[in-house]
Amino acid sequence: MPTEPSGLTVLSCVEIEEMEKRQLLEVWFILSSESPPRGGDRYQVSRYTQD
Repeated sequence: MPTEPSGLTVLSCVEIEEMEKRQLLEVWFILSSESPPRGGDRYQVSRYTQD
């Protein structure tokens, strides 16, 4: 079953996962390095993910 298309899809899935992980890590780093706002974490996360 291991053909070129399946290999490509696996690679792209891994790439997407890595990108998402990196983004989450960036947001987590920003959240942890700053003092949490009174409004809560949700506002912070949405603000940084939009940017």
